[in-house]
Amino acid sequence: MRSPLALRHLPKALLLALSPAVLVACNQTSTTPQAATEPSKALEETLQILYSFEGKDIPTDAELIWAQASLTQADASEGVQALKIKMDSAANAYTAVTFRPDTPWDWSEFQDFSLAMEMANRGEVSTQIYLDIEDIDNNVYTRTVNVPVGGKKTYYAKMNGHDLATPNGDENIELNFASGLRSNPVTWESDSIQFVSMWGKKNLNLNGIRRITFSVQTALRDKEITIDNLRLIANPPQNEAFLNKIVDKFGQNAKDDFVGKIHSEEEMHAQRDAELKTLSGGKKLSDRSRFSGWTAGPKLEATGFFRTEKVDGKWALVTPDGYLYFATGIDIIRLSNSTTMTGYDFDQSLIQQRSADDTTPEDSMGLNTVPMRAVPSRHVTSKNPC
Repeated sequence: MRSPLALRHLPKALLLALSPAVLVACNQTSTTPQAATEPSKALEETLQILYSFEGKDIPTDAELIWAQASLTQADASEGVQALKIKMDSAANAYTAVTFRPDTPWDWSEFQDFSLAMEMANRGEVSTQIYLDIEDIDNNVYTRTVNVPVGGKKTYYAKMNGHDLATPNGDENIELNFASGLRSNPVTWESDSIQFVSMWGKKNLNLNGIRRITFSVQTALRDKEITIDNLRLIANPPQNEAFLNKIVDKFGQNAKDDFVGKIHSEEEMHAQRDAELKTLSGGKKLSDRSRFSGWTAGPKLEATGFFRTEKVDGKWALVTPDGYLYFATGIDIIRLSNSTTMTGYDFDQSLIQQRSADDTTPEDSMGLNTVPMRAVPSRHVTSKNPC
C-alpha cells in the first residue's frame, strides 16, 4: 500500500512483491565468504561527509514527522556525538526524519559510490527502517533494513555503479536490476549491511538529490534509533561472481546461514518426520471436514474441486466436499499488477489482450495499468469480493 502522506511528496510505503528472500535472507550478514572477494577496507574510504552531528545543535535542515531528535554521545561512530531519533510510531502510522538541504546535493562527480551511515538501536525490539532518496526530477528510490537491538553497525545503500544497471540500459524500467531480481545479494563482502531494494528509480539524477528520509511505518510500538556519520563512500571492487551459486540444492540462500536452514537430506528428513509427528498428534477441530471445511456452516454441492462461490451475496472458498473454509497465504507476489483494485472491471474491448503464445513475464512489461481510454468504462462487478 502507499503512504497516506504520499500526496505531500513523502515516501511511498510498503508494496509487497515476490522477494528474493532466499537470496538476501532478511538482511542477515553473510557467514560464508563469497568467492574471489575478501572483506574490503575500502568501505572506510569516505568521499563526502553529509552530517557528522558534531555541532551543538541539530541540523537546521532536519525535518521531523511525529518524532523527536536530540544529540547524544551514545553510539557515536566518529567524534563524540550522534543523532538520536525517538519515533512516536505506536500512535502514528508514519514517523520520520528527513534531511532536506537548501540546495540539492550534487553528487554527479562521483562514480561507484554508496550512501553510508552508522545506526544503533537501544530499544526493546528491532526496528524496520525505510530509506527514501529523492532527486530533483521527483524520482524516489525506496529501500529498507531491519536494525536489531544493540550497538552501532554500518549500513549502506548504493547510489551508482555495480548492480544498479537496468535491463539493456533502459532507464524507463525502474523496477528491475539487470539480474531481474528485486534486490540483489551483496556485491562485495564486508561486515556492513546492505539496504534491501524495495521500489523506485534505481538510477537517480545525481545532479541534484533533494532529500534523504529515514522512516518507521505501521509499527505497534514506539521506536528509537541513533544515526551517525551520514556520508558517501567509495564502493569496493565488485565481486563479479556475486550471482553465482546463490541458491543451494534445497532452494535456500546458499550464502547465509539461519535458524532452520537445511544442510543435508538427513536434516530435511528429520524435520519432515518431526513435523508429521506434531501434526498427527494434534486433534482436528470437531466442526471441520477432511479438508478443514466448516461442517457447521452452509453445505453446498460437492463438486470434487476447490472453488469459489457466492453464499448469501458474499464470496466464499468452498472445499471439494461443499463446505466453506478460510485460508491464509502469500498475497501480491508480483509488482506488475500493483494498480489493480478488486471488485472493479473495465470494457475488455478497450484493453489490449495477451495472445495465448505470449510468454513474456508481466514483471518484464512494467506496471500493468489500465489504458486511459478504458478508464471511463470502469464499473463495479462485486461489492463483496473475497
